[in-house]
Amino acid sequence: MIMATLPVRTAILTLAGLIFVGLKPLQVILCYHTPISSFLVKFFLKALALGLSLFSFYPHLRTPSVYIWNCFFRPFLSRKPSGDHREHLDAFYQGQADVYDSTRPYILKGREMMLQLMASHLNAQPVLVGSGLPKKKIWVDIGGGTGWNIEVMDQYLPISTFDAVYLIDLCEPLLAVARKRFAKRGWKNVHVLCQDASKFVLPEWESGEVDPRGSVSVITLSYSLSMIPTFYPLLDRCDQVLDPQQGLIGVVDFYTSRDSTSTRERAIGTASKRVSWFSKWFWECFFHFDNIHLHASRRDYLEYKMGTIKSYNARNNFLGTWFISIPYYVFLGCSRQRDATAAARAFQVEAGNKIGQGQGGLITPVSPFFTSGFPSSNSLGVKSSTGGEDDMPDLSLGPSVLGETQDRGSKIWSPGHSRDQTRVEMEGTKKGVESDGMALVVKEQTIYDMGAPLSPFHYQLRKAWRVPYLEEKIHEQFKTHIYGWTWEDPRVDVERLGITKDDSILAITSAGDNVLHYAIAAGVERIHAVDMNPCQGHILELKLAAIQALEYSDFWKIFGEGRHPDFDILLTTKIAPFLSSHAFAYWKTHSDQFSNNFHLQGFSGWALRIVHFAFAVAGVSDDVKRLCKASTTMEQNKIWTEKLRPVFLNKFVCKFFLANPLFTWRTMGVPKNQVNCFLGDGSVEDFVKATLDPIPLHSTLKDTNYHYFLCLNGHYTPASCPLYLKPEGFQALKDAQVHNVFKLHTDTILNVLRGLEPESLTKIIVMDSLDWFDPIPPSTPLPLAGAQALDELDDNPEAAYEHLKSELDHEILEMRRVLKSGGIAVWRSAAKYPWYRQRFGLAGFKVRAIDIRGNGKAIDAVNMYASLWRAEKL
Repeated sequence: MIMATLPVRTAILTLAGLIFVGLKPLQVILCYHTPISSFLVKFFLKALALGLSLFSFYPHLRTPSVYIWNCFFRPFLSRKPSGDHREHLDAFYQGQADVYDSTRPYILKGREMMLQLMASHLNAQPVLVGSGLPKKKIWVDIGGGTGWNIEVMDQYLPISTFDAVYLIDLCEPLLAVARKRFAKRGWKNVHVLCQDASKFVLPEWESGEVDPRGSVSVITLSYSLSMIPTFYPLLDRCDQVLDPQQGLIGVVDFYTSRDSTSTRERAIGTASKRVSWFSKWFWECFFHFDNIHLHASRRDYLEYKMGTIKSYNARNNFLGTWFISIPYYVFLGCSRQRDATAAARAFQVEAGNKIGQGQGGLITPVSPFFTSGFPSSNSLGVKSSTGGEDDMPDLSLGPSVLGETQDRGSKIWSPGHSRDQTRVEMEGTKKGVESDGMALVVKEQTIYDMGAPLSPFHYQLRKAWRVPYLEEKIHEQFKTHIYGWTWEDPRVDVERLGITKDDSILAITSAGDNVLHYAIAAGVERIHAVDMNPCQGHILELKLAAIQALEYSDFWKIFGEGRHPDFDILLTTKIAPFLSSHAFAYWKTHSDQFSNNFHLQGFSGWALRIVHFAFAVAGVSDDVKRLCKASTTMEQNKIWTEKLRPVFLNKFVCKFFLANPLFTWRTMGVPKNQVNCFLGDGSVEDFVKATLDPIPLHSTLKDTNYHYFLCLNGHYTPASCPLYLKPEGFQALKDAQVHNVFKLHTDTILNVLRGLEPESLTKIIVMDSLDWFDPIPPSTPLPLAGAQALDELDDNPEAAYEHLKSELDHEILEMRRVLKSGGIAVWRSAAKYPWYRQRFGLAGFKVRAIDIRGNGKAIDAVNMYASLWRAEKL
């Protein structure tokens, strides 16, 4: 069109401008030569200028104008169709089908993310061994409209990967756009079907070429589940036709929800799911006008009918305002029949996760629902009673890997024709001869107890590192991580503790640097990484997943430099299949931590920011750089003594920061009890001097001491970094024998110890956690044999945690139970002679110091603690 060309539009806009500028002279001329009044001339000129302006901008205004008219005005001004759901859809989209794709990206967030997750999980799925002939790969996009999903998916997974792709929709105006799109791309394996989603039938099923049960590899619903009235039979159908072992279903849609306290909700991970009552009411009413239904029952039934692999909740601030944010979710799931025995073994046997089994407790969360599947004898291709399209037959469900099954032809006895008999009788059953008032019912097909869907941890496709946990109230305290790196020297641990390949170790997770070092340097048999803060577990899980999914260059950018410009896309397209649902949702929400510098995030990151600010104010930032580049320890010591020490150890810093309980806890994770430990040996200033003064003479920062190098430099270098960041460490962790040793627990040390078998560990390394307990008077006897601390599963976790802070003895007794003879418990302490060493002695341990700080010498590269101790089980 001529109006679409830029020169013509520019000329028209210029003419409109000239009319506005010359309005007065033109008005005078026209009034002089015509009998028209001055008012009408002025009105005509302004209308002409405005019309020309709008005409020049027509290509830009048309799309939003058509969208606004059809969505917000036309439904109320035009007569509503009196027909079925199809007529409503056709009427609503008839006038906007050609602009649909250009207007929805701002409203329908998460569609591309869902496709990225689907593609990455399809690529990462383990290949089933001994599964016979390969099945056809079929993708069904339900409510796909214009085919946008299929075209975008081609960017992440070639459409040629599928044997057949079917777009199912009832709206002809949108399907017309899809047909044109696919014809333009020349795809021969993509087909458009105008069908009711709850009764869709594929050509392969009609021809008898494929058994519909478990025949579909991929099902997607992009903002369509909330628009389909008959969503129950739709999800039932999806469950029946989805491949039980390899099939995946992806959903993205709007939602509202208020409940996030049930076991099922907490197991799936719903920290950001709940919306306010006003938001729930407003969005449900708002979308109801467009026949979009946001009632929670749709998502609830989806999460009940399918096993959850990934669940992500977000808000769409499409206008850039905090008060207009539409809740939406992204769901990736599978059939509940998927074999989860390997994951169950990993959690219950390898992770020693026995506490709470069968109670839906902290360990193996399950849905409170219960169901049985009832098969039907309908055959494929039977016409519906109304004479319409071929109805999809009811499909019997396959056997659950977790449920009990009965063989075909098994017999059920019931008195007469009781309610129980009526419930189990189906088409195809045969009545036997009645005997003594009993009716024999022979089932032609088996009724399978599907049970309830398991937690997302069980359906994870790749590595079962993370042990299942429920989101508890105590976890709300941890909005982010406290430690972005580990503040202990793992090289000393390996050497002085004699860690070998035969060791089974329990250690605190922190940022995961130490346990990764143990796995690389010693090749240990098992590592239980424990932390109450879920965010610390998310960090270690991300490191393990990134090692499996990425090349070394990308991994180095993320954790070596602390930033990666494409972290968000790497997370969904490569890393996600190796992450638990909880960890994925956390990093998707916090992906901006890798936009600037991950090492400056979290509480520990704020400590570094304050230190860097103090150096900048004191004008010694250049001296810090010199210290990080120094080649000898003598050069380091000179810079420290003359330039940095006077700044870091002045009276103001010691009093208002280092001796401030709020600062020490919020930025360094040092609680009051631990502060009291080192105050018994001197002042805060004395402790800091004893910690930092020996460091410059211990080792060079630029080559060896990566702990302090990171703090001063803000990132690692290839020469100064943890072992897992070096190429050889990265490659070692890619090996299955190495990375499979990890089990990540989100719980207290005591709870994890209780779940382990007796004499199953050789070493327990609890860092400085014992300093956190309230002191126990020496005269207090140990608990009686068989006594339990108050943090049993029957108690709430909040009360348990409060009680644990003063209950060290139970933890020591559990250490003795799970350690093998000769096994050791190891701890660092801010005190030279910590009070609790006497409690280990009472429990029958042989206690001795490995090293105590003194004489101005460092005990390791960090030197943050005054002593290192071990307690050996005799």
